[in-house]
Formats: sequence, C-alpha cells, structure tokens
Amino acid sequence: MKLIIAEKPDQGATLASVFPKKKHQGYIEILPNPILTDGGFITWAIGHLCQLSPPEVYNTTWKKWTLDTLPLLPNQFQHEVSKDKIKQFQVIKKLLSHPEVNEVIHAGDAGREGELIIRNILRQAKSNLPMKRLWISSLTPNAIKKGFQQLLNEEETRNLFFEAYTRSCADWVVGMNASRLYTLLLQ
Repeated sequence: MKLIIAEKPDQGATLASVFPKKKHQGYIEILPNPILTDGGFITWAIGHLCQLSPPEVYNTTWKKWTLDTLPLLPNQFQHEVSKDKIKQFQVIKKLLSHPEVNEVIHAGDAGREGELIIRNILRQAKSNLPMKRLWISSLTPNAIKKGFQQLLNEEETRNLFFEAYTRSCADWVVGMNASRLYTLLLQ
C-alpha cells in the first residue's frame, strides 16, 4: 500500500478524485485500482506543518532579547510541528506506521518548497519508508494519472530539498538576528 502525502487538503482531494475512494478524517482511502493495485491512503500537510524551532529551544538564554546573545547561531537546526497543525501531523504519523503501508509517494508541489514541506514531515515523523516522487505541474485527471504511472525516484529531487532546507536555515539566521539587532538598536 502507498501513502501519498500532498501539500494541501484541496490538492489531496484533487489527486484522489481520479481513484475509487472512501473519505476519512484527515485522509482519503484509495481503493485498489489499475494504477495503485494495492490501494493506499492520501493525506496532506497544511502548508508548512513543520517549522524551524524558535531560539529558546536551542539555548534558554536566547529567549531574552539582548545584544549580548547575538548572533544566534544554532549548532544544528531543529524542527517542530506547528502547534495549530499537530492534529494533522498525528494523522500522517499514524498512516506512516500503518502495517500495510510500504512506500511513501511525495506529492508536494513540484519545486523546492514542496520538496521541503513533505520531507520535513517525514524527517519529523522519523519515517524510513522508501519514497517515490509524484512530479506534475497540472492537476487535470490525465496529468494526475500519467504522473502516478511515471513516478520519479527519491534521489532525483533530493537536491531541491537540500537547497530549500539551506535557504530556510539561512532565512532563520538572518531574520532572527536582524530583527533582534534592529529592534534593540532602535529602542
């Protein structure tokens, strides 16, 4: 069985529309069909379900805004699930551990950000399941079917994740430090 993870609920529903299905809370069950012969589940993120942790998670002294603590430079970045999205993360995590699920199909948007969103969820959930990549730029029924028949290997889009991850960490460093520096200097 496949677990398909889309980036957004409406995207998940559109992907599921080409298959026989049953709706559930937080996911859609795909019944066996010619493309997904064992069936599967489609679930979704809600945009950036996982986010980089705030400064105080790395160092408790970073909670207080002072010039003495700058620059904020974590040794290793950490992610956490956004508090308002924990329920959907739990749905995904439960489906990842479903005994019949043997592969993930990454169905985030085709691009760096889509790559980051889904892979961060898989990292946060500590999933070691093999992964394929649905890479489509159109959500027409024909494009969806063709995309599922021509899945990419995970390695083919991995570098997009590294690019997006690096950019998000750089944004965190610049944003956290510049915001604090200018706020403190302009007081």
